[in-house]
Amino acid sequence: MKKVLVLGGTYFIGKYIAENLVKDNFDVVVLNRGTKAGIFGDAVKEIHCDREDAEDIKQKLYGMIFDYVIDVSALNVLHVRNSYEALKNSYIKRYIFISSSAVYVPSNEIPISEDSEKGENHYWGDYGIDKLQAENFLLEKNKTGRFPVQILRPPYVYGEGNYVYREGFVFDRIINNKKVILPNSGRTIVQFIHVEDLYNTIMALLKTENGIGEAFNVGNTHGITFRGWIEACSKACNKPVDITEFYYKHTDYGCRDFFPFHDYQYMLDTRKIEKYYTPKISMIEGLKRAYDWYTQNKDLVNKKPHYAENEEKIYGLLNY
Repeated sequence: MKKVLVLGGTYFIGKYIAENLVKDNFDVVVLNRGTKAGIFGDAVKEIHCDREDAEDIKQKLYGMIFDYVIDVSALNVLHVRNSYEALKNSYIKRYIFISSSAVYVPSNEIPISEDSEKGENHYWGDYGIDKLQAENFLLEKNKTGRFPVQILRPPYVYGEGNYVYREGFVFDRIINNKKVILPNSGRTIVQFIHVEDLYNTIMALLKTENGIGEAFNVGNTHGITFRGWIEACSKACNKPVDITEFYYKHTDYGCRDFFPFHDYQYMLDTRKIEKYYTPKISMIEGLKRAYDWYTQNKDLVNKKPHYAENEEKIYGLLNY
């Protein structure tokens, strides 16, 4: 039985990965801060420590051998440096780092390839820069030949278990017969990947010896507009949605004051990863799963009260 260390495992993506590794007969260990200790029962061994404490993580992992490491929780170079120091003598077969499409600078040219310019993205601030620095550190360690690294750069990840208030934001408004305020005409194109497809991408990479030391964009083959995404949420709920356009740039409001995404158009070129795996979950199917989960788990989602507060003010501007 192959042994896998999941760095993270408490929330949406990491939890989904850990649970499905167990289903696929891996011996799973998760390392996190222990904020939700015991959520896996006896199926997973949990190690609790602070990734920013180099000695702590080194002591907790001392003498442990893993076939694979899937790093979901690293946010910066300190996190990956500490995990590298703790694992560098373990002769792991693969270290997969879940990075982000936020590493790319904003561009009017889409789709964005793995070779596109990377650096500061003002929509994401330090988050993208920190992820990029973590990537660069790992790719340098890959060159030693003893620390085989692969990097995934997903766009927005959605699906059942998502505690981030995105699809849930629209579901709430549809369920409660409230208008969804659309940024401008809603033509901004964004990209998603269902969490199951992200997991299956990881599994596909673990089955090949190719692509070591490389970064891969992952995501649905096609992008979708804000309007199209809201309409897809409506189909998933099997209930109509009331959409109203708000040309916010002529006001004091920013897009994130009333909508769960930056008004930032981008789409990733995913042809490179499609040599190994192509997403299978359609947007409607994925959103239906997300809706079914959301209706039973609303209290687990980190809702943002300022959306509702600002909506009431915006309705006034729009004379509703």
